[in-house]
Amino acid sequence: MYPGDPDAADTHPDVALLWRDVRQAISVSDRVVFIGYSLPDYDNYSADVLSHACSGKVVEVWDPSKHTLDRYAAIFANSELHEATFGQTPYAS
Repeated sequence: MYPGDPDAADTHPDVALLWRDVRQAISVSDRVVFIGYSLPDYDNYSADVLSHACSGKVVEVWDPSKHTLDRYAAIFANSELHEATFGQTPYAS
């Protein structure tokens, strides 16, 4: 198993349980906040799951990388992008 492995959720029950919990938490939220998660290009599985789970929700992203912010903008239609480090977020206090 490796990050982004599309078969992980199907073959590893613990991974499937984690993704189920992620979907559940997002389903009861109006806003989803990502801080410092790069959503790497190779991890299409996570991008697909998260884009589906976050459909119709505000996706707030805080990351110092322009490339990362561009990736979120391409995947999530309703995104609020902030080029900042964790310490610069309102969540750091």
